[in-house]
Amino acid sequence: MQGQTAENFQESIKNVISLLKGLRFQFQLIEDEDVEWLILGNLQTEIGALRLSIYMQKQASQFVLYLYHPLTILEPLRKMASEFITRANYGLPIGNFEMDFNDGELRFKVGIPLFDTPISRGQFAQALEILINTMVYYHTPLIRTLYDGTSAEQAISDTESQLKK
Repeated sequence: MQGQTAENFQESIKNVISLLKGLRFQFQLIEDEDVEWLILGNLQTEIGALRLSIYMQKQASQFVLYLYHPLTILEPLRKMASEFITRANYGLPIGNFEMDFNDGELRFKVGIPLFDTPISRGQFAQALEILINTMVYYHTPLIRTLYDGTSAEQAISDTESQLKK
């Protein structure tokens, strides 16, 4: 894979930063010249403060967005959480949940492949919306699974059936 041209990569970065500033999003930008960029920030949502990490890599022609859940999964609950994550991921058309089994960090990831055109503000806005909405949507069934004794299968089924109504 050849990667994006320097011009398209810079245009993509400009569009992402422009959208984040337009949303009044507080972020920190870490750049490695014209090869890699990392944007770090926090979002306040109805489920608490979420950390956002946006990794942009020119050579791989991709942007990867990570949103970290405010809850760290305690070690005794990680197997239960992994079943929940597997069941949730199975029905997701875009993105996936990931959990670090060593420290219990839970995040949702959306990747945006970039080929020979820069990412638009609209594409980035869609990816960001999917990221946030999916994390918020699955928060309550996750809590029900981990702390209320509801099976992962039932908690997800209950939530998804409400969406169909």
